[in-house]
Amino acid sequence: MTVTDYRTVEIPKSQIQWIQEEHKKYRYHVTLVHIPSGMKIEQVSERSWAEAKESCLMLLKWRLAHWNDYLKSRVRPLPINE
Repeated sequence: MTVTDYRTVEIPKSQIQWIQEEHKKYRYHVTLVHIPSGMKIEQVSERSWAEAKESCLMLLKWRLAHWNDYLKSRVRPLPINE
């Protein structure tokens, strides 16, 4: 699925889970879990939870809108000699 403007991708709230950790290394540390794909996205902020959450959501929307490109670009482990 390739969408011209990824910002228009709708993600139901039932498909995401937020994990918030305060003062981990940065003041606001957020992990977004996309339940259907199992994908986890982490972002941090020194300003607010909203800033970190918005970054996670924008990245998730881009990945879902450009899923095939995202899969092609992922780093894969080197094959081990068998």
